[in-house]
Amino acid sequence: MTPEEIRAAIRNMPEVARQRELDDLAQPHFDRMDDLIKEMWGIPARTAEGKRSKLDVLLTCIAGVGWRDSDKDADYDVRMIRSFMLELLGSEQAERFKEQFAA
Repeated sequence: MTPEEIRAAIRNMPEVARQRELDDLAQPHFDRMDDLIKEMWGIPARTAEGKRSKLDVLLTCIAGVGWRDSDKDADYDVRMIRSFMLELLGSEQAERFKEQFAA
């Protein structure tokens, strides 16, 4: 089969059609989430809880899946950047994140 025939065969698989349906069903959720993130991002984080909330959204909604890995499983760059972000956050809020990502 040619590469185009392979792509066409894959596009015509029922599993691919179902995946497209599921993606279409999920899109309104992601659109609304994007709207809420934009709204939240426009509000300055002045308190420790506000900063923690923005960091939580950054790590769970915006950053890739590797950012949610435990320290044991995360890549070196993720661990170092996350460590610095938590240092900047400080206080008990940072400790809550450290516990969440502990290996």
